[in-house]
Amino acid sequence: MRRGAAEPDRLYDPGLQPERTELAWRRTALAIAIGSLLSLRVFPLVLPPAAGAWGVVPGILGVATACVLWVAARRRQARTTAVL
Repeated sequence: MRRGAAEPDRLYDPGLQPERTELAWRRTALAIAIGSLLSLRVFPLVLPPAAGAWGVVPGILGVATACVLWVAARRRQARTTAVL
């Protein structure tokens, strides 16, 4: 066995890669949520009154997308850790 190599009887290196991946996805979801909340605040002020409720649709869709990404990241990390 060469120096610095992993032990041959270990199947899985319990490194932090799955956790780092989950944190990256959570950061992405958080950025989408913040951008969406900002659009909820700004779009009604910028868009003409004729646009009506359509100004909040992108914000609501963005927040929903962020929630889905947050849950999917958690499930993926739990599944990956369980498999490894």
